[in-house]
Amino acid sequence: MKRKCGRGCANFTDIGVSQNIVLRAWILSYLKLNGPKHGYDIISGFIETFKNLAEDFGPSEMGAFYKIMRMFEMEGLVTSSWEISVSGPAKRVYTITEKGIEELKDLEKKLQFSKSIIEKLINMIKEASR
Repeated sequence: MKRKCGRGCANFTDIGVSQNIVLRAWILSYLKLNGPKHGYDIISGFIETFKNLAEDFGPSEMGAFYKIMRMFEMEGLVTSSWEISVSGPAKRVYTITEKGIEELKDLEKKLQFSKSIIEKLINMIKEASR
């Protein structure tokens, strides 16, 4: 039975990478590269990065995003704080932790390993197609 997680997320599986590893690696990388960010900024950056894969990223997926960020907090990968604004509502700001940076290094190793396997398979397919 295929897991339902919104119309767009199945596309990650279509490219041969688990949705979980892509989201984890991307969010942690984004925070490491850009510093503390509001949730909306992170979502916008994700949509911009994965235009083709995230075209169906709607309100239900945004709700799921905030659950993911809460799980990251419980795992100690990020921290959050409230930013008070004079002109608008308070916004939660997320920051990567040292544990999040270590997780990012582990994810890079996993992705490099997956990349090497995929490259070997692509070469095999090319050879078989000749």
